[in-house]
Amino acid sequence: MSEYNEINAILVFDRENSVAELLKQSLPNASHLIRFVSNEQEGLQMLEEESNKLHLVISDNLEFLRKTKKISASLLLLTGFEEKKNVMHLLNDGIDDYLKKPLSPSEISHTLRKALDRYLLEHKNHKLTSELEEIKIKTQKNAESQKQQQAVLNSISSLGAKLKALREMKGFSFRELKAKTGISVAHLFLLENNKVRNPSPNMLKNIANAYGISFHSLMKAAGYLEEIPNPDADHNKLEKIDAELMDIVKSIEDFSTDEIKELQNYIKFLRQKKQWK
Repeated sequence: MSEYNEINAILVFDRENSVAELLKQSLPNASHLIRFVSNEQEGLQMLEEESNKLHLVISDNLEFLRKTKKISASLLLLTGFEEKKNVMHLLNDGIDDYLKKPLSPSEISHTLRKALDRYLLEHKNHKLTSELEEIKIKTQKNAESQKQQQAVLNSISSLGAKLKALREMKGFSFRELKAKTGISVAHLFLLENNKVRNPSPNMLKNIANAYGISFHSLMKAAGYLEEIPNPDADHNKLEKIDAELMDIVKSIEDFSTDEIKELQNYIKFLRQKKQWK
């Protein structure tokens, strides 16, 4: 049974001491893991001290096994019962399996293999369930955190303050942001302090990509665009606008500062013209 490398310890409390040698023969590669106790008090003490290490408990004392049900180990009863109804009663009482006396090496080996397989399967299932629960909790926390961050960002109208809040939320240094955007540290600092008038849309696009946010939100904060009334409800519309903005940015990448200013003035004129209608 060298395949059971994950087994830490097996506790055996056999008042008749009838199973010790047979167990050692059945588990030649794991005999050093077997803990033999001679009385119930000694067994209970070991349960208390090594409950996290015990993977299998074997005993001919049913009351002792009942006291071990609070730990996760498989429970194996040594019994002289021959009637099936008595055996079924034991299994319904929380005992995982049984060994019928008189014992035979082949029966011990087969039953132990089943008990250890059952424990390992339950242990793996429990571990996977715990991992899935941790992922679920982490996902929920991330979703809540993103909502909180978005609420904070939505409340900030200044481009500089929004950029600073984004960098702090992401935990980026100026140098890290420079590596992601290709924008100098000095220029990033000026952007966050609202010292750059009419920042390049292409620059805003790179920053939006680095932060994984909507390009539209930065274009709005920079004064290029109007706000969408309900970004959450208009998610598809927002994605379409971002794609269209990318096309626009590509067409004006070579514009000078004055040309961008003229474009902004024209956009304002179109907005006013729309309001006059």
